[in-house]
Order: sequence, then structure tokens, then C-alpha cells
Amino acid sequence: MFANIMGVPLSAQAAEELKIAVIEGDGFINNIRKSTARDPVVEVRDRNNKPIAGAAVTFLLPSSGPSGTFSNGAQSITVQTNQAGRAVAQGFRPNQVAGEFRIQVEAKYQNQTGRASIRQRNISRTPWLSAKRLLLIGGVAAVAATVAIVATRGGNSTSVGLGTPTVEAPR
Repeated sequence: MFANIMGVPLSAQAAEELKIAVIEGDGFINNIRKSTARDPVVEVRDRNNKPIAGAAVTFLLPSSGPSGTFSNGAQSITVQTNQAGRAVAQGFRPNQVAGEFRIQVEAKYQNQTGRASIRQRNISRTPWLSAKRLLLIGGVAAVAATVAIVATRGGNSTSVGLGTPTVEAPR
């Protein structure tokens, strides 16, 4: 058996030819309280960067600490890639342990393999910059911008007044 300059057998090097691109789920924050999570999605490609249909893709979660389970109730699931070379680990649910973890991914097709990992984090509280807080901040900014526009349209005047309300009879 021949070896390359790194000492790795060429047959082993040739077997590691699949590329795994993480499409969804990397860096996702799972909310333990709301049981929100993102199903990991990967795309398997050959050495020419073309998607491979029919590859077996195994998603493996940590057995302890921050982790979760898949739709089959286990910490690993194997699915086949579709015609676009994509595989989805459906039904992912975080466990009740907060912290960062990695989902290990391994794809196999014929005599080729590829590996990747997907980073996720379980949290038990809503992040400080939640959607509601962003809307509130945006609303305050919009009011401030409106006041600034009204103040500058009054010529040299620097005060903003509401004026005197008037009521008219219907016509």
C-alpha cells in the first residue's frame, strides 16, 4: 500500500472524498422552555461539488450534557439524501440541559465518506435581544425620528407643540 507525504495510506485518503455542506441549523439557539429547535439540514457533494442522491447520512448527538433527541426518540438518526443531495434530521428536540454542543454528521456513499459537525446551543431563557425587544426598540426609534422631522420642518423654531385641538360638526 502506498502512502502520501503525510503518511496516510492513499486508499484511506481516497475514501474521504465526500463534502458535507451544512445548510440549516449551524449556530442555532434552541429554547429549552419553548422546546424550539431547528432540524439540521446538510447537503452531500462529491469531489466535483455535485450533489449526491442516495447517500446515507447519520446525525449523532452527544450522549450526555447539552443535547437532545430526534423524531425516533434516539440520539442518532440515519437518513438518505434526496435528489438534491440533501438530508434532514427531522423532529429534533433539545433536552433540558443548557449549553453548547455539536451534532456530528457522517455521510457514506459507495466507498466514500465525509464528516462535518453542526454547532448548536440550548438555553433556558429568552435571549436579551428577543424579537419583542427589537420591536420595542424600533418603535422608540421611529417616534424619535418623527419628533426630529417635525422639529426641523418648523423653520428656525426649536420647539415642538401639539397645538390646540378643534372639533367640527359633521357636514
